[in-house]
Amino acid sequence: MQKNPAKRVEPNAVRALVLRSAGTNCDAETVRGLELAGAATSLLHLNAVARDPALLAEQEILVLAGGFSYGDYVAAGRIFGLELRQRLPEPLQRFVADGGLLVGICTGFQI
Repeated sequence: MQKNPAKRVEPNAVRALVLRSAGTNCDAETVRGLELAGAATSLLHLNAVARDPALLAEQEILVLAGGFSYGDYVAAGRIFGLELRQRLPEPLQRFVADGGLLVGICTGFQI
């Protein structure tokens, strides 16, 4: 087995977006796992998607990365969640209403 095989994405691969913010981690591993499963995957900061919400509309899977967003505290995902609700309320609602899959890992699940 190759250690770092070339990334190969099928033309009709599912499109996934791993969203990160301050303090999130394991996003690179999540991207790698999705790619190994055959997804065409992007890793973007929340600021990039807030500037261009069409980036979210192009996806079929949205993953909220794990880690310690904004600190290692109980309910650390609240700030990330608040940012999402304030900056992307309609795009997120539309994404889910259109059948998009939303996955939260660790702190991403708290959001």
